[in-house]
Amino acid sequence: MKELLEYIVSLSSQKIEIVVDESKVRPVDTPYICADNSKIKDYFCKTDIKDTIKEMYEYYKKS
Repeated sequence: MKELLEYIVSLSSQKIEIVVDESKVRPVDTPYICADNSKIKDYFCKTDIKDTIKEMYEYYKKS
């Protein structure tokens, strides 16, 4: 998740500082979840997540 956030920040020309408010992080939150994506893997592996994020960023930047 952190890697994707850093990628999104890198798309912007603005200086953005990432700050985590520890008081809003619940101690019972699962820090890592791993799921079986074998059924949808073939469908989604045609598009890289970073390409999708970049397209969304460019779309909202124009709006």
